Amino acid sequence: MSPQEGWGCLHSRARDVPPAQGGAQSRRGLVLPQSPALFHQFLLHLLFPRDTSAWKVLIGATDLAQPGPEAQRRHIGKVLKHQDYSNDLPGNNIALVELDQPVECSDYIQLACVPDSSLAVSELKTCYVAGWRATPENGQSPGLVLQEAKVRLIDVQLCNSSRWYGGAVHPQDLCAGYPRGGIDTCQGDTGGPLVCKDNTGDYFWLVGLTSWGKGCAGDKRPGVFTATQHFHNWIQTQMGTELEGSAEQPSGIPEIPL
Repeated sequence: MSPQEGWGCLHSRARDVPPAQGGAQSRRGLVLPQSPALFHQFLLHLLFPRDTSAWKVLIGATDLAQPGPEAQRRHIGKVLKHQDYSNDLPGNNIALVELDQPVECSDYIQLACVPDSSLAVSELKTCYVAGWRATPENGQSPGLVLQEAKVRLIDVQLCNSSRWYGGAVHPQDLCAGYPRGGIDTCQGDTGGPLVCKDNTGDYFWLVGLTSWGKGCAGDKRPGVFTATQHFHNWIQTQMGTELEGSAEQPSGIPEIPL
């Protein structure tokens, strides 16, 4: 993976070093605005620790050591984990996180579209993963500079075949990478985004969240991602009470500010 310089669509989290998140541009979806410019920030991610009071979120940065003046810092207000998630079972590996204060969108902080069932995700051609992956220099700890790599979506049936993952890929998951390996998510990337550019529009879809894999970048061992499309209705349901009373109720395909 190479250092990320253009778009961002994820966050890191830490107790002492603030986590970071950017945003992939979007045009339509389930929106969380309290006003046209300000958004109560929700993050899609794997489940957070039970006590999140010590965690911070840094939005709009690609280098944790030098966030820059455009970055915004927030605390976690509430975690909405999936009610069916279990450490002992596959699936439902997703949560929504509400920040304690609204976040203002900018050139560095934008929206990411979450697809509903009408989007043919498998037909999207230009896809990227990003994350704070561990490097030889920092051991198993996530890095300070956001990395990105271009990947391809891989047919789930092929990914689940006997010579690949042998049925281990859950129906709620996606596979992305390359059949012969070489480019993949790895340690430190968990929870990061899989985004794909719309085939006709100039915006990205947040189609997956880095979940698991066997090794890194191995032959017939691509990355496995939680498919956000599967949780479209769940996201709408969870956010329904948060949007109650909003003067601008959203309609259409969901969008998540990231």
